[in-house]
Amino acid sequence: MFLEMIFSMKLNEIEKIILILIIILAGFLRLVSLTKVPSSFHHDELLSIYEAYSIFKTGSDQWGNFLPLRFKAFGDWPPPLYFYFNVPFVLIFGLEEITVRLPSAFLGILTVFLTYLLAKEIFKNKTIAILASFFLSISPWHLQYSRLAWPAIMVPFLISLGLWLFFSGLNNQKNSRIYFAIFFISLSAWVYTPAQVFVPLFLFGLFIFYHKKVEKKVIFYSFIISLIVLFPLYFLSLIIHPEWQTRYNQISIFSLNQTGSVKLALFLYNYLSHISPYFLFIYGDSNLRHNPLGIGQLHFFEMFLLFFLIIYIITPQIFRKQKFSHLPFLFYWFFIFPLPSSLTIENIPHATRTIVALPLVHLFSSLGLYLIVSNLKNFKFLYPFTLMIIVIIIGLSFSLYLLNYYKFYPIYSASWFGYGNKEVVEYIKENLNNYERFVFSGTRYHPYLYFVFYFKIDPKVFQKTVKTDKDFEEKYKVVIVKSFNNFEFKESLKEEKFLPKTLYIEKRYLETEIETEKQNLGETLLEEIPLEIKRIIYLPNGLEAYRIYEFKK
Repeated sequence: MFLEMIFSMKLNEIEKIILILIIILAGFLRLVSLTKVPSSFHHDELLSIYEAYSIFKTGSDQWGNFLPLRFKAFGDWPPPLYFYFNVPFVLIFGLEEITVRLPSAFLGILTVFLTYLLAKEIFKNKTIAILASFFLSISPWHLQYSRLAWPAIMVPFLISLGLWLFFSGLNNQKNSRIYFAIFFISLSAWVYTPAQVFVPLFLFGLFIFYHKKVEKKVIFYSFIISLIVLFPLYFLSLIIHPEWQTRYNQISIFSLNQTGSVKLALFLYNYLSHISPYFLFIYGDSNLRHNPLGIGQLHFFEMFLLFFLIIYIITPQIFRKQKFSHLPFLFYWFFIFPLPSSLTIENIPHATRTIVALPLVHLFSSLGLYLIVSNLKNFKFLYPFTLMIIVIIIGLSFSLYLLNYYKFYPIYSASWFGYGNKEVVEYIKENLNNYERFVFSGTRYHPYLYFVFYFKIDPKVFQKTVKTDKDFEEKYKVVIVKSFNNFEFKESLKEEKFLPKTLYIEKRYLETEIETEKQNLGETLLEEIPLEIKRIIYLPNGLEAYRIYEFKK
């Protein structure tokens, strides 16, 4: 049905060529050096692919739970859809590095195309549609998550797909498309936990803003579809499996021992932080896994496009223009996108939890640029000069972003992505027969995943031999692997009883704030215990990532 709809669309030749070039650009930006930028795989990325590998091999997750509706993971119980989506990629490519991020890149490319379709249905203007898809293709926010194996990237894809079907059904009086739209939008709640807050609000907005444009029976059946998709998730999470809410309970503002007024003030502060120019256009998310340093979630020039759009829409006439009649709903979408993240207390503002702002913000940017250019057409001398300036500014902004992302970002963000773990595993592979035990420090970063991934450990073998820290899990609700096979994982080597035939791997830096949190344990070990350094693994910036020791007899 969807392919038939896509191929039956009538596009003129120039529009086709431009759209194809944008899709090629989007693919290039999302696929080039995919396994090398970012410079290593974070353990959350390896979790996504190993869980899919375990489902493919055994039908169960890594802990032996058969076809789970929520994956236990590290005790945070993420929703399952992205993990299952990875399974066909594992089937085709195997447990390889390219398999880790390829599903996200694939979703990212499709979302660029869907944004074109969505913008065209909303604005009935091919120029705005082309601009929207182009802006999303070069979006720092969208590119970041299209190149990471995190479930969040699937949410904009499903929202865009659902909205395109909804407005296509609305414009063409195709009720079946509206039903599919409600299904896909509802399904996004099964991808990422913050979407469970966003989706009901989003669907509520659709019903409120468009209830007069669809038949009552369509509204009724749409409500039933959303109920069928969403009710099991909320019922199981809130009633049957309250442990699924563990992660949310840990970071929710409601977990604070504060008065209601303090919580309200914190919520408002969080909300405003997510719509501030500082977050959106200047500095972005401070977590280097979420965003390059000194780059806003959107390009800086988009701030002026959005500012012009806001000024322009102050005139009430715009809402009487049919092609812009959907703006009230779009502003409602903008109003609710920060709400899920605003209810948390961790790393505010947070780019991942607000990814539901995509592709909305680029719909606004494209509309703003279109309005600027349209209003300048009457100025014969100013028009070409302004166009040239706009092209130069966009090109310069994008070029500076590319320079930052591809050249400098892999260097200064390396520790945030667990750089050095692969090199440790490769060294162990080369010396596997020389040692009986391998002891690894830094359990909070779940290093076991690098071993099961690069050694391609069969999930059944892992399940039979793995030992976890039950006391730690009971107290903190976090699963920490202590050992499997002859690999042991400890928070520190300080209390270790050093023995022959054992290789010791010491993590030298934490994954954040590496300049100020250098660990000096290695020097202490060398002074007090007869250890020999077999290898030092360095971060790209020259700082030590790991030291590998052997006990000297």
